[in-house]
Amino acid sequence: MNKNFEHYLLTCFNVNRGIDPENKRNSLDYLEPRLSLFESITVPSVKNQSSSNFSWFVFFDIDTPSECKKKIENIAKSANFTPYYINIYQETKKVIKQELKPATEYLVTTNLDNDDAVSEDFIQIIQNNLKTEEMYFINLLMGYIISEQGLFMREYYSSPFHTLCKKIDEEIVSCLDVPHHFLPQLYKKNINIYNVVSEPLWLQVVHDSNVCNKVETNAVPIFNLDCLNKFNINKLPFDSSHFLKNHQNKLFFALSLLKKKRNKPLSLKLKLALYILVPRLSIIYNQFKINTQIKPKDLSPNYSGKEFQELIASMHK
Repeated sequence: MNKNFEHYLLTCFNVNRGIDPENKRNSLDYLEPRLSLFESITVPSVKNQSSSNFSWFVFFDIDTPSECKKKIENIAKSANFTPYYINIYQETKKVIKQELKPATEYLVTTNLDNDDAVSEDFIQIIQNNLKTEEMYFINLLMGYIISEQGLFMREYYSSPFHTLCKKIDEEIVSCLDVPHHFLPQLYKKNINIYNVVSEPLWLQVVHDSNVCNKVETNAVPIFNLDCLNKFNINKLPFDSSHFLKNHQNKLFFALSLLKKKRNKPLSLKLKLALYILVPRLSIIYNQFKINTQIKPKDLSPNYSGKEFQELIASMHK
């Protein structure tokens, strides 16, 4: 990879994306608890990255209440991120363009939601996997989900922690332009998605105010919260003591799984049961799958920024 790149971690907090009404995204009932999650979960995980070779931009609605703006500015000072207040999501491009150094050749952008966390090596591993192509995606495959039900590990072939790497031209394109669930479709269009298999590097938090996230059927229960130490989280949004299980319970959970999910193939149930007993088998299996079944293309098509945006727009239809 050409070393002349800029890496931006991008978080859209309550930005107008044409989904939520203004009275919701700018309400104190939404913003205050979400800022609390952001401060205790997201911020410490980014603040403690092993690499400092990146910038973090957090985007807020221009009409964010003044009392929240004051708290945001205080958090930003300690967390070393830059808050931007914008009218609409498309203005993120203007911010990125004005922040780029004149001689930068490649733009690397990574998405991070405002209630999730990343492992301390998250940024470094992304940068270790940069390529020489003019456009491609990096998907860190393994991560955790935590909810009131417990802690789970899963693979995610189109995770919302996706990274877009692109050579810069007149039209800026970032990861924010590409919904993460588009990644499998883009791979079919010969755009490379590099799936990086490693120890889990991201954490999704499922809570009452986040209806989009859920514990998926391929999620494997994890019985030891020590694995979250590398995420440097200050406080989880719920009491986790009730799901801290002894390792001896693994066999019970594995046997219970075989009795449940009657509509699932026996092979899938056996695989998940094995993952419960030995979670690392999931990492080994997915590495094998990528090496044998999901190989990168020789080169991704060389889309200009404008052409790529037109492609994404056509996929929304």
